[in-house]
Amino acid sequence: MEESGPFDFNRAVEKTLHYLNLDRFDLAEKEARGAITQAPGVSGLHVLLAEVLVQAERHDEAEDVAQTALSLDPLSDEALCVLGRIEIQRGKHRRAEEYFLEALKIDPENSASLSQYGYLLLKTSKLDKAEKVFRRCLEIDPDNEAYHSFLSTTLSSKRKLDDSTRAAKEGVRLNPDGSYPQLAAGQAALASGRPFVARRHFRESLRIDASSSSAREMFEAADQYCRWCCLPYYYYSLATDRIPGAQFTIWGCFVVFYFVGKSMFPGPVILTIGALYFLFCLYTWVAMPITKAWVRLRPAR
Repeated sequence: MEESGPFDFNRAVEKTLHYLNLDRFDLAEKEARGAITQAPGVSGLHVLLAEVLVQAERHDEAEDVAQTALSLDPLSDEALCVLGRIEIQRGKHRRAEEYFLEALKIDPENSASLSQYGYLLLKTSKLDKAEKVFRRCLEIDPDNEAYHSFLSTTLSSKRKLDDSTRAAKEGVRLNPDGSYPQLAAGQAALASGRPFVARRHFRESLRIDASSSSAREMFEAADQYCRWCCLPYYYYSLATDRIPGAQFTIWGCFVVFYFVGKSMFPGPVILTIGALYFLFCLYTWVAMPITKAWVRLRPAR
């Protein structure tokens, strides 16, 4: 974006972003529209207004403004990315991908465009592609904490837990006061069997951004797993997640053991093992209801 006209372009952008960061969408919109009045032919100002409208969840208006930006500058990869994000919010992932790929044809080395495309791939569970995209983002901009955090989330989903933890730690190191790096670190910890560490990260994420519904949900989930009555269930769930067929495989192994073991072990041993297995199954059925009741009595803090 370049300065146009006698007004202070950089100042207008700075004020708009300032209000946007404070979630004062009304004031951000006012600043952006005022700047457009002064320089209506600058595509970047329309992109800025579209960004404000997207964050205010006024997607139809944002689309119109982004299309205006694109008509002023058909090579505006920023406008294409805004349109892609709008389509993600609408659930039209194929159309969003078309916008992102078009933006990347204009500038393949734009890490911001790449990361937004990577987010779409992550959201649609195309994890191998998402990992490649985020690693490419880090090659371009290795000190961007968001890229480390997105990579951590992707690797966690792929069960690459050690790599996920390393990426999450790097994201937090680069920006310890960022809500998403703390959230990603919590997700990595929760997936790798460290619920108390996860709860600490989620609590910090929520402290930084109290309006984050994701941080709130993850903190409450981690807090449940940290209750003593739920810890065995949590570790059992982690184990079954890594076993093909999960509970059916475990049940099948028990049945095989029971019938084969009858000829190898005394009857009381088999009955004891069977009773313990039954009690554990009963526990897995009641663990979460008991935990939820406990949370209602003693809410997470």
